[in-house]
Amino acid sequence: REFGIQSEILVFGFSGDDAIQTLLENRLTPVISDRQQLEALSLLVKSPTPVHIKLNTGMNRRGFRGREWADVVQKLKNHPQLKTRGLCTHLLEGEDLLDSKAGEGHSLQQIKMFEKIIQGFDKRDLFLHIYNSAGMASVFLKDQNMDYGCRPGLLTYGVDPMNDQRLTPLISPVMALH
Repeated sequence: REFGIQSEILVFGFSGDDAIQTLLENRLTPVISDRQQLEALSLLVKSPTPVHIKLNTGMNRRGFRGREWADVVQKLKNHPQLKTRGLCTHLLEGEDLLDSKAGEGHSLQQIKMFEKIIQGFDKRDLFLHIYNSAGMASVFLKDQNMDYGCRPGLLTYGVDPMNDQRLTPLISPVMALH
């Protein structure tokens, strides 16, 4: 924010009241992935605050599971200051989107689960983001349209997430250590 960036900045993995105060003071958008984060944020937020909600569809690292979803939705509806702006998940192995056997890959199963869980939300008002670097690269290499937003991780650093020589000329590192 000190450099004038006004666009939404997502923050994954925050913990504690001090972190939440920093998020709120700097107009950063929390990505809520567990009940503790949701409870703590709901106690501290005093003005309309955009949030993104992370769902666990199979990565099993962070995110609300499907069985928790009804409670999360109710909590968000009951808190007038928490404004859901986005829903997301994280692909376990996005490179399997390149597999020729449609419908059999883990990523496609995760996408279907994500779509099932978010039924009932007006998707026109939400940013839905699923693709990690490998998923993004797979969709690109298959020359398909991306149905959902992406969060490049390894690609940001110029790392080919799949060691696919077709990507190498298209990416470059953002830094080097000497």
